[in-house]
Amino acid sequence: MENNNEKLIITIVKGMVNYLDDGGELEQKYNSYLESNDERDKYGKNKYKELGNMVYINFPLPIGTPLRQFFSLEFGKLERFRKMMIVFDRLLKYVLYTMVAELWDMVKQKNITLSPEVQKTLEEWFHASDSKGKLWKHIKVITKFYKETNTKYLDAIELHTIFTDSVKKKISALIEVRNYASDHKDNDLERIDFAGVENLFAEIMQNFSFVVKRKFVMIEKIAVYKQKYENVEYQHNIKEFETGQILKQKIDSYYENNAIALIDNIYKKPEFYLNLSPLIIFINKEEKDGSSQGFQFLKTIIKGIGIFNKQASSNKLIYEIVKDKGTTVKIDDYNVALFNKMKEDLLTTKTGEK
Repeated sequence: MENNNEKLIITIVKGMVNYLDDGGELEQKYNSYLESNDERDKYGKNKYKELGNMVYINFPLPIGTPLRQFFSLEFGKLERFRKMMIVFDRLLKYVLYTMVAELWDMVKQKNITLSPEVQKTLEEWFHASDSKGKLWKHIKVITKFYKETNTKYLDAIELHTIFTDSVKKKISALIEVRNYASDHKDNDLERIDFAGVENLFAEIMQNFSFVVKRKFVMIEKIAVYKQKYENVEYQHNIKEFETGQILKQKIDSYYENNAIALIDNIYKKPEFYLNLSPLIIFINKEEKDGSSQGFQFLKTIIKGIGIFNKQASSNKLIYEIVKDKGTTVKIDDYNVALFNKMKEDLLTTKTGEK
């Protein structure tokens, strides 16, 4: 029998099959689900749960982690709504942070001149919180800039999808519900049409399923290989977060070391590459007793407000993870310098006045 998770998963998968390059595996499982009323496949596996696994595995992990929690546990309708809003906020953060990284890349390459309106919204984003509707406000300003200037962007985000009036209305409507819920007590939330909100959320996730097109990876290490009479090669150790596998790839050019990045192919030289550091970082979480849990599966998008609170002995970063909000951790000077350089480039570059 179809349940809420099943309807949500199928709606998202319907969008993913248009973007995911996995040799047709997802499309095959999706068609198998549609063609038969059997709940299980020939191997005895639950069909829609298998599709659910492919959803959160292929969504970038800052979104996939809360999605997995959402799919895995049973909640009452109010708690389910709250978990849904966590995923929704992560989605908007991921899209905005990717757009900011993309703007920085194009400014560095001198491909674009930012408008005063864009610099104003970036100034606000760098110095204000990501609360309520501000994420969506910043996204709309940047997409408007791209559209009005006919700028050739890097294609990390399918901006033509976000441009549509239909999608804008859906997101604005969901933000309105979320803001109402955050401003009222639980007893006042019964008036919310939770079933309608979930349908709206499913459609938005389908509209933004283009995020599965790029692979979300970490380039852990780059080694130089050079033999006599041969051209130099650069071996990249690429961490695939979904499997934990380290892929070693030799190519004739190099990218940034120790970088969180979006690439289009992990098995050969990527044609598309975008460095998301330091807006999205991965850390070793330190326990209060000084011990370390090692390289954790704690993926997070950091906040834009007061990201680096410099103290006497170290630089610290306020970041957000699934279980512990507002945890303070030590980071190295490289991340601080990279973030400050991004901020300087985006806020001080010459603007194009109309």
